[in-house]
Amino acid sequence: LTDPAISSDASPNTAHRDYAHAIAFHPSGHQIATSGYQVVKLWERDLSGAMKLLPLPAGAVKVVSSDNQQLVAAQYPDGVIRVLNIAENKVANEQPGHDPGASPLLGIHGGDVTWLTFGAADLSVNLTKLSDGDQLKSEPLGAAAVQTVFHAASNRLFVVLQDGSVRPLQLNAEAKSLTPADAVKSDKGPI
Repeated sequence: LTDPAISSDASPNTAHRDYAHAIAFHPSGHQIATSGYQVVKLWERDLSGAMKLLPLPAGAVKVVSSDNQQLVAAQYPDGVIRVLNIAENKVANEQPGHDPGASPLLGIHGGDVTWLTFGAADLSVNLTKLSDGDQLKSEPLGAAAVQTVFHAASNRLFVVLQDGSVRPLQLNAEAKSLTPADAVKSDKGPI
């Protein structure tokens, strides 16, 4: 998305002058709304160049995509998380037993190995390896996880918590452990 009114040679793909705080998609997929500081922009999407539209079964409560855009994970009210292979347009994996209220889908991450990441009622974070179902669980983190980002080069999972803090977790797949580091906070409190 680019706003030609504020784009320049130094910054050619600018959409907002500040952070985009929220994004919403119209059900048709043709319109997007973004909000920044004191501004909301409505965008009309040109889908003529879209690679492919992937129809998802109705009712998904959360959808996330992998960093490489090859997989999409969707969580359903019945507690099943379905992982779809975009290139083959088929379900590649199903993970039952993840109630959206107690075990929300957080992400699908990985480098050489792909992990499905979800929260737990005890405020821990769980990872399930898609290839064989191996599971790793962190200790309780003190607040519910709302988002995760995986840094493959350092094997770290960064967890954004409901209290505003960010907790890095060191992933050691051989030892089957997720070791938390101290929460990242500013001198004013949670980030």
